[in-house]
Amino acid sequence: MSINNYNPGQRYRDRATQRFTNGISMIIVIMLSSSVGFWMGKQYGAEKSISLGEQVATLSKERATLQANVTELRAEAQTANTRYEQIKAEYNSIMPEGPMQDLTRLVREQ
Repeated sequence: MSINNYNPGQRYRDRATQRFTNGISMIIVIMLSSSVGFWMGKQYGAEKSISLGEQVATLSKERATLQANVTELRAEAQTANTRYEQIKAEYNSIMPEGPMQDLTRLVREQ
């Protein structure tokens, strides 16, 4: 037969110690969880910052290229408008005016 080492005077202190230990361990688990969460958030923020910096650099280069294209196209449009005005002036100088112009238009329609 075994002899129990049960001490009724000590049980309340043992329970209090056990509750205290459990409480401390819960606090440690919560602190570790929040620390890991904060660390992961910091890593995500740093990674996001790097990717956004790269995206800004890429978009800036693309914007510069597009602005160069717009400038080139505007120059070409201006050249085309100037050429159109020259051809229009030349056409108007060659085409007859007045009744002869009406006669030429009627001939074209037929």
